[in-house]
Amino acid sequence: MIKTRKRSRRLRVLAPLAAIALVAAACGDDDDDDAEPADEPAASEDDPAAEEDAPADAGEESAEEITLVMIDNETGELSPIFDARIAEFEAANPGVTIERNTRSFADYLDTILLTVSGDDPPDIFQGNAGYTVDGPMVEAGVVLNLDPYEEQYGWNALFGESALQINSFSEDGQRWGDGPLWGLSPTNEIVGVYYNKTIAADLGIELPPASFEDFEASLATAADAEVLPILAGNIDKWPGGHLYNVVQNAIAPGQENYDWVLRTEGASFATQGNIDAAAKVQEWANAGYINDDLNGLSYDDSTAQFTNGEALYYFAGSWLVGAYQDAEIGFFAMPRVDGEPPAATGALSSPLHVSSSTDHPDLAVEFIDFLTNAEAAEVLSAAGQLPAATGGSTGEGSLAADVSTALGQVAAGGVLVPYLDFALADADPIVAGLQEIFADRVSPEDYVNDVQSAYEAEIAG
Repeated sequence: MIKTRKRSRRLRVLAPLAAIALVAAACGDDDDDDAEPADEPAASEDDPAAEEDAPADAGEESAEEITLVMIDNETGELSPIFDARIAEFEAANPGVTIERNTRSFADYLDTILLTVSGDDPPDIFQGNAGYTVDGPMVEAGVVLNLDPYEEQYGWNALFGESALQINSFSEDGQRWGDGPLWGLSPTNEIVGVYYNKTIAADLGIELPPASFEDFEASLATAADAEVLPILAGNIDKWPGGHLYNVVQNAIAPGQENYDWVLRTEGASFATQGNIDAAAKVQEWANAGYINDDLNGLSYDDSTAQFTNGEALYYFAGSWLVGAYQDAEIGFFAMPRVDGEPPAATGALSSPLHVSSSTDHPDLAVEFIDFLTNAEAAEVLSAAGQLPAATGGSTGEGSLAADVSTALGQVAAGGVLVPYLDFALADADPIVAGLQEIFADRVSPEDYVNDVQSAYEAEIAG
């Protein structure tokens, strides 16, 4: 009998519980090892025993080669990991081919909804949590409901039910975190502050900072020494959101913005905390604490410049751990101004979905489980990534350990706030508006009110 999960529409504890699950050491059983995939690869004609063992309902799939087409946006550190896991899956399943296609993240978001709703959709594809991508996909009926597979693969035990809720939606795509499971995420993400250990030591700055005031003091110290305090590249618009997120979570109550992203009734973006956060990043930009060309510099170029030691701080997410793990770089969650446990922006990474129109749903589900299960978690951890599934381990004193510490601090009493752009189908008011904030072309009050107006207009339909 299929086990159906019950969910509350109001998920105030979702993020902290998810973070706890994600930073826990691997101590449970991997239920995947005991699961029997319902969609078996083709049996060899030279192996009668293999034919006898094939399930009776395998039908024509036992006598044909199978190709699953996959589209994803993992062009960075996860890309070679995906390729290696695909090779392992194909070797373990003779006759099965995974045809992988990748696109840049920006191009992906612009095209994926059309791609998966077309006449020839891929069997497997990445989405993006929230109302911008996954909500419309679920509403359009192009994504396979994974609830019938949950007990078979033991995902509740592997990920934790609270973490799975991030990839859940009502069947009409209107209520995020409430309803069936639609996807599985390979990694966990948290946005925080990367810092150059060598520069900090040369300037006599002790990091992580004990308070937000200490952090601000370090900006002045760096600037006085003619060192760029904060490097940012925001021509792509979305990276500027990470800079704002870090400051926002230090100043504004995290639960307010958590509720806003999940469209909890009565939640608003036009709060004093969000106004103060916008004013703070605008103040830093005007003070020269952020590079003047941030709105004209790409994310990739700014990431490379930080690697080369061109600034003290870089605000970004845990997906850069693999790129930075061999450098003298650390990471921390920004302390809150009120001294409470830190809040942070984060989520599970873009989930992997199965097309509702695939000819091989069982095999496709088996494959996305293979990319995300406990064995995959060990592979991801070894590469410096933070797996969504429990099972990986981080080296003591490593950059990955810094990120795990930050997640643990948030889990201990803070809030892990989903990305702000998850709240809107069109995120431009959020990200383009921040470009205006950094350039001092709009007031903090107008910025938050414009975002709230767009939010209300979308909800009203």
